[in-house]
Amino acid sequence: GRIDGCRFSGNTGGSTAYDGALFITKGTVSRSVFTNNDRTPIYNDGGTVENCLVYGNTCSVKSGWSFVYLAGVNHRSGTIRNCTIAGNKHTGSAVGCAGLLAAGGTVVNNIVWNNTAADGTPKGYSFGSGATVKNNLLDTAYGAKELGNLAADPLFVDAENNDYHLVFGSPAIDTAQEIESVTIDLDGVSRPQRSGWDIGCYENFSTATELMVNLVFSQAEYGPGESVTIG
Repeated sequence: GRIDGCRFSGNTGGSTAYDGALFITKGTVSRSVFTNNDRTPIYNDGGTVENCLVYGNTCSVKSGWSFVYLAGVNHRSGTIRNCTIAGNKHTGSAVGCAGLLAAGGTVVNNIVWNNTAADGTPKGYSFGSGATVKNNLLDTAYGAKELGNLAADPLFVDAENNDYHLVFGSPAIDTAQEIESVTIDLDGVSRPQRSGWDIGCYENFSTATELMVNLVFSQAEYGPGESVTIG
C-alpha cells in the first residue's frame, strides 16, 4: 500500500516505542508532514519513508533506555530517503535521540539537523552497525568520506518559521545519491532540477543569474565627481 500527501499532527504515543503517529512495516509513506506529535511520530520496520518532513515533534517520556522513545524517526529496517528531520526535541531526557535512530536498513539522502535533547545539546542521530548510511546531511560528521555524508548547515530558507526549503547555495543541492524512482519532492517539484538530486524533502529550483548590491558612501569621504574603485 501507499500513503501519499498526508499530514500527521497532534498525536501522542502510549506505553510502547512505536505508537506515536505512524507504524509502518511494509508499503510506502511519501510526501507527508509529521509535526506537533509526541513520542516517536514514525516507526519504520520494513517499509519505505520518502520525501517526508518531520519537524517540531517532541518526546516527553524519560526512559531507562534512551532510544526507546524518540522525538523523530525510529528506523529499524526498510528504507528512509530524501526526508528532512529537523527541529525536534526530546523534552523528557537529556540523553535521548531526538532526530533519527537507525538500527538497520537504508538511510540515504536525508537532512538531520538541529534536533536536541532536553538540555539543548544536539542529539540528532544514532546509527547501528546494521544500517547503510549514505549521502545524508547531518549535524556532525559520520562514516568514511566515500559514503558521501556531509556535516554542514543545510541553509534552510527560514527554519524558525518552519520553512525547510533550501536556499540557493545550500550544500544539499546536487549532492544526493541519484534515485530514479524519486521523481518529485514534497511540493511536487520534479527531481532533479539541475545536474543532480538534492538531499532532503525539497528540491531547490531557484536560479541565481544576477547579484544586485547597493553601496552607500559617506559624503565626508567622497565628494561629488570623485571616482571610486572597487575590487
